[in-house]
Amino acid sequence: MSWREKSRARSKIWSSRTERARNTRQSYQQFAATMIDLFWSPRINAKNYRGLIDLGGFDEFARTVGPTGPCIFATCHYGNFEWSGLTVGYLGMPATIIAQEFKNPKLDPIFNRLRQQSGHQMAQREGAIVRLFKTLRRHGSVA
Repeated sequence: MSWREKSRARSKIWSSRTERARNTRQSYQQFAATMIDLFWSPRINAKNYRGLIDLGGFDEFARTVGPTGPCIFATCHYGNFEWSGLTVGYLGMPATIIAQEFKNPKLDPIFNRLRQQSGHQMAQREGAIVRLFKTLRRHGSVA
């Protein structure tokens, strides 16, 4: 199935053109809000993050999973996934993160700096499996 056919099949999920337009607009609005929040995030730190970020479920997550051993985090890009990543670092579970490189390589250092501020380390996709495995063997976390 081609990309175009898959796209058409997905678009039939919503019954009308108006619904598709609304969902498309909302998706772009959510993405824009997430990017604005990410660029605002240098104002967040280990002392104030709990007052700025809704941690619904994170306390239970930290209590049950916690920084007690190796952990693999798989994150979906739903809601403000960038602040979720920062929160995990501030909860004491910094991870080695693999992220898609940008087509414009000048953007990578900017986004990596923003994502690393709570203690995470970024790893390039080239050779990532080996680096992630080594991190897990040292009882680290990866995402």
